[in-house]
Amino acid sequence: MSEFTVLNVTVILLDDGYASTALMPIEVFHSAGTLWRELRGEAPEPRFRVTTASIDGKPVRSPYAGLSMSPETSVAAIDRTDIAIIPTSGLCFNEKLIENNALLPWLQKQHAHGAYLAGVCMGAAYLAEAGLLDGRQATTHWAIAEEFRKRWTKVDWRPDMFVTEDARLLCSGGLTAAADVSLY
Repeated sequence: MSEFTVLNVTVILLDDGYASTALMPIEVFHSAGTLWRELRGEAPEPRFRVTTASIDGKPVRSPYAGLSMSPETSVAAIDRTDIAIIPTSGLCFNEKLIENNALLPWLQKQHAHGAYLAGVCMGAAYLAEAGLLDGRQATTHWAIAEEFRKRWTKVDWRPDMFVTEDARLLCSGGLTAAADVSLY
């Protein structure tokens, strides 16, 4: 067995979002160091410990997929993480930012402690609303980029890019870009 540090990954589950933007990162990080080795008949060496969390620890729903997802815990119960994934949380981002505003100080705290934060599609709005993207490059889905530019004027929005990274803050474009930012 090789020597390495297992990193803690927290995937936030948010109501009314696309389940795939949470499920893809869960599967990518869960499989890293395990799937290939198991297919070759070797002992798995997980690289990441994946935890799912919702704002209040209660299940969330994804109306687009007709799914309900049950998190392992609440964000408040997670003191520190190495990587946090913030999926999309519905198309009415103004209402969702208000509904999920308890996430903002948690994101600020995690980033201050050295965590990498990744916003998928509309998930980038939480990073912007927390002030973390001010003066930095970020991306989101091209269809909402202009609204984001108007609201968060200090962010250098780059919807022409699938993935951006700036000071441990990663953003990705649309839904399937959840896989891109996770693999990155």
